[in-house]
Amino acid sequence: MFYTPFFLFKGLINMLQKSDFWDFIREIAEKSDITEVISTYYCEPDRHKKWSCPFHNEKTPSFSVKNNRFKCFGCGIGGNSVTFTAKLFNISAYRAALKINQDFGLNIRPPTETKDKNSVSEPKERELTEHEKKLQTDEWALQQHDILLDYYRLLKEYSQELPKESEINWKFSAFLDDFGTVEFLLESLLDKHKRRSMYDNWQPTIERMIKNFTENIKREAKTNAKQSNT
Repeated sequence: MFYTPFFLFKGLINMLQKSDFWDFIREIAEKSDITEVISTYYCEPDRHKKWSCPFHNEKTPSFSVKNNRFKCFGCGIGGNSVTFTAKLFNISAYRAALKINQDFGLNIRPPTETKDKNSVSEPKERELTEHEKKLQTDEWALQQHDILLDYYRLLKEYSQELPKESEINWKFSAFLDDFGTVEFLLESLLDKHKRRSMYDNWQPTIERMIKNFTENIKREAKTNAKQSNT
């Protein structure tokens, strides 16, 4: 006779308990206008209803929306308004859904706000094993490396067109402030002996770098959109 292992049965129960959260996330994705979400959190599209992708560096906009879903034909990423918001702000899907719900006044009650005393709370993550922590660290390091590599390429491109001292602008400032640090981070993130230290000690710096990068790209995207609309 076949018996279902207890841990699988327990996992099924946990999954069913969390279904309210997935229903909430799905409802937010369905009822929110992704074009409005992108335009509010990122920037307005150009006259062809396209954006420069906020997740990688591209000169020709290839990020577009169809059937309330986004797709970038440059890097291949796609999804709904919740997945876009989660990736843009580096937060969980549930937190992204809460943000959209509040910012756009959808008035959809999250599962944690039900009046039922037995209602499920937001799922808590179990403590990771050392092996899982290593895999998490490796995945994090490679993800940050890919983003910072795009930033490095952008800064290197800017370095070829640095203005005169009397014409210092934001590109020049970004190059001076970040170029050396980005080089160091790229090298360290690829070193498997340094990854844990990078994960524990360098996350705020890396987050600042990536924020600087995404804001620079956002600024360029707005400029490109204005130029395309003229």
